[in-house]
Amino acid sequence: MLTAKNRDDLEIKGYTIIENAVPDHAQLRDEFFDWMSHHFKNGSAPYSVHSIVRHYGIGYLEPAWAVRLQVKKYFTQLWGTEQLLTSVDAVAIGQPPELGVEEFDNDSNHWLHVDQCAARLGLHAYQGAVYLETAEEEDWTFEVLEGSHQHLETFYGRNDKAKIRSVNTGLWRMRDEDIRWYESLGCSRRRVPARAGDLLLWDSRLVHANARPKQGRQHHDRWRLVVLVCMGPAAFSTKEDMAKKRRAYKEMLMTAHWPSDDVGIMENYLPSYATQPEPKHSVTLPEVAKSTEVKQLVGATPYKVSPKSKVPAGRPKWDPTLRPDMAKRTAKMYSGENCGAQLKSLLLLLTALIVMCLCWNSLH
Repeated sequence: MLTAKNRDDLEIKGYTIIENAVPDHAQLRDEFFDWMSHHFKNGSAPYSVHSIVRHYGIGYLEPAWAVRLQVKKYFTQLWGTEQLLTSVDAVAIGQPPELGVEEFDNDSNHWLHVDQCAARLGLHAYQGAVYLETAEEEDWTFEVLEGSHQHLETFYGRNDKAKIRSVNTGLWRMRDEDIRWYESLGCSRRRVPARAGDLLLWDSRLVHANARPKQGRQHHDRWRLVVLVCMGPAAFSTKEDMAKKRRAYKEMLMTAHWPSDDVGIMENYLPSYATQPEPKHSVTLPEVAKSTEVKQLVGATPYKVSPKSKVPAGRPKWDPTLRPDMAKRTAKMYSGENCGAQLKSLLLLLTALIVMCLCWNSLH
């Protein structure tokens, strides 16, 4: 259950942890490791960048769907609607640096960044990470500039390079001077531990990253295993975005984390230097992903919208000077809804007038 403290943490700190959100984490962890041991031999691991695995159809594996369905209720509570769309996002798999492949943490290899570009105004998403392996502060763990989500628009307003590049690439990776600026505003940099089964949620404007393990840590054989999940209201999605989501599901393509507006698709391209699975495999859609619930979550089956359907608050806004395409699409969509709401109000008023007239005639 999402508590008042969780909501306060999201508003003030920019992140929160829901403990034991996925009780069967151990079984799901084993399923991912079984998949790895079958397809990646001799101690190899899936190709990743900063431990993020975006290939091999990993987001369509059965344990990934099991995680999404178990945490859906928390996104429902966050947004106040059951009509949600989900990302089919990456899975983070980080080897212990003690094995000699990955690096340990040091001052130069952080990748603190923000996933929300300058064209997105206000809150656009709550991102999520479900831990299938415990992460203490000295392990592969979540790192933040606490409270930084409150200052993102100010940051872009004073930094044209960050503003433009964030729009072009979809994110901004923080430089040392950027971190110092945030810290001068009281945004402390800290590592956030989480237990296996926990769901970590954060505001999409928060400066964050995963931090590498520290040398000499206690649990030297501990991996990173995290399923990334992001869900948002279907009402936030344009018809263009819904078409992208239908294509992604039909072709089993993974997506970026934005679930509703300006959806990004990851094509099935594996670099030649990346670890190749053995034997070569193709992921088949598990039965759980063929259910009506999942088809609605991925946009393949539309939700039934009635006049009584509640439109979630906090519609995402776009800067028309930076992304005129999205600003135009969303304005058109919202204006259509406003016309519908106005027509509904007019019909109610007309009905009331007719009733009044009938009552007047019956009295006279």
